[in-house]
Amino acid sequence: MFDRIAGRYDLLNRLLSGGTDIAWRKELIRHLPDRSHLNVLDLATGTCDVILTAAEMIPDRLSSGTAMDPSWGMLSLGWDKVRRHRQGEHIAAVRGDAMAIPAADNSYDAVTIAFGIRNVPDVPRALEEMARVLKPGGRMLVLEFSLPANVLFRTGYLFYFRNVL
Repeated sequence: MFDRIAGRYDLLNRLLSGGTDIAWRKELIRHLPDRSHLNVLDLATGTCDVILTAAEMIPDRLSSGTAMDPSWGMLSLGWDKVRRHRQGEHIAAVRGDAMAIPAADNSYDAVTIAFGIRNVPDVPRALEEMARVLKPGGRMLVLEFSLPANVLFRTGYLFYFRNVL
């Protein structure tokens, strides 16, 4: 499915979230470990927005990044964006699965996944894999939609999520 929608993915994200996806990604980056020479893995990277946001926000701290996704179509568009932003030296695009991350134990200072955990068939397995590739003291960051606690907001959100999104 993601190969089919890859060309429209960024536009759909912006429209359906009212542009708030950009602010949410920036907030995610603010929670990366506060140290230099960070090696970051972004799972379900889509078109590489998270890793590119990190390269933009913390260029002095991001040593390297890996953008991983199971969709060739998404990765291809993401890699084009990485090259346009002149980040090819610091960012690698790799096809891979969050449930079987092709990386050694203790490889990354942070592992992120934004709006992708809901598409993983075995979430506990993916979380185990994320923990496995994290260095001691590393940080796992999951950005995902949740249900609003307020009944009125929740009702509106569920209508939007089920009928529009």
